[in-house]
Amino acid sequence: MESISHLRQMMAEQKFFEVQRAVELQLTVNSGARGELIGLYVESLKAQSKNVPLEILIEFAQVESQNNNHDAVISLLSDFNVQEINKNFKLINQLLFNALDIKGRVSELYQLISEFLLHQYETRNPSIPDFVAKAIAKYFKHDFYLKLKILAISLMLQDLKKAYSLTEELIYDCFEHPSPKGGSGKLKLIEEVLKTETAMGPLEIYQSLCRISSSGIDDKGDYKRLVEMVIYFDDFKMQTLVLNLMHQLGLFQESELYAEVLKKNRRYSFVYFDKYFPSLKKYFLKIPAQNIAEEKTEFLIQKEERLDSLIGNERGQEITREYVEKEDVNSYLQFLKYQDLDVNQLCDLATSFLQSEMPIVALKASELIIEKCTGDKIFLKGAYLKLTSLLQMKDYRAALDICLLALSKAQTQNDVLSFMYGQAEALTRLHMHKEARLVLSRILSIDSDYRLAKERLDKL
Repeated sequence: MESISHLRQMMAEQKFFEVQRAVELQLTVNSGARGELIGLYVESLKAQSKNVPLEILIEFAQVESQNNNHDAVISLLSDFNVQEINKNFKLINQLLFNALDIKGRVSELYQLISEFLLHQYETRNPSIPDFVAKAIAKYFKHDFYLKLKILAISLMLQDLKKAYSLTEELIYDCFEHPSPKGGSGKLKLIEEVLKTETAMGPLEIYQSLCRISSSGIDDKGDYKRLVEMVIYFDDFKMQTLVLNLMHQLGLFQESELYAEVLKKNRRYSFVYFDKYFPSLKKYFLKIPAQNIAEEKTEFLIQKEERLDSLIGNERGQEITREYVEKEDVNSYLQFLKYQDLDVNQLCDLATSFLQSEMPIVALKASELIIEKCTGDKIFLKGAYLKLTSLLQMKDYRAALDICLLALSKAQTQNDVLSFMYGQAEALTRLHMHKEARLVLSRILSIDSDYRLAKERLDKL
């Protein structure tokens, strides 16, 4: 047997054919140095201008990959024609994916992923290997066109759960991140992909949404399809898209009625309209006229349960979620500063900002309510919203101050109990447990059935 060093010496002496024959013999009996032998074999064949067998080239690419010679891997495999790639499609792509990823050649990796997904769809082989999924998640998680191809594959697999999720994500993308030419082109692409499968069930409703949003009403049957959307969608964002579609079609009365439905959605957020659908804000700033003198402080809460749901949860557990300041807080503060809003509009906005985890903006809105109030009832509303904002911001000293001020103006037992409970909550967060126990005991002396006060007192 020839040693590796001797074979290299023979290569240096240009004895290429002799090296070829010696390596061929050693490959049949020696697996210990196979990687080095494969390299010498390829080199000897190329030196003789002979074709290297496909399986040898792939094995050589695997050796180079293990040796972290990724440029060589890319160079080797990029020269393969379509027929050669298709014979070992998964293995060749896995080697290329790994090499392009390590070398940071992202644009080429994107092209490779796109071609891979298209190949899987065209060959009716809809599996997506882990190395492809990981590359997409790492670099192109939010890419519209790759998700569109994955949607087509999901429909082929009849994976309807994934198809629903992807369809919604793609539709959101058309409105939340529209291209310079608008989202209608993307919506048409989604519609075309959804048409590829016939037995779609509810996906036909998504298809109708895409078509009508991009092309408008075609016939009277589209109004029936619009009604189906209203009935079917319960997700807040999808409901918003339906409202936007109704508004774009000039169905303003119907839009006002449907807006009331959106207000009741537990994920309702005025901030979402302000960010993506400013034309719809008018449906949510119009608050029906009310007899302010007869309103109660508990406009946001039914007894004590709502207070606890906003500052913690129904069992009075500690707030563990950290307050995260949104990057566009300043724009909303400017909005409040320069808009002439009445107290009812400010109440609605403050509630929405609290639900959207923007307590700084909610605090500003509550302070404007207090400034504009003409009586104790409105003051107590503003005070309650300010208390909730301060608790979310963990400004417990200021929360105590507003509680004491509100208690001096409280007129009903519900008012007194609500702000006393807020006071106990702030004291607890300040680790003033003795004082908190005293306040909770006073609450129970007024109302022995105050469940949350009992639970909180038991935990202190």
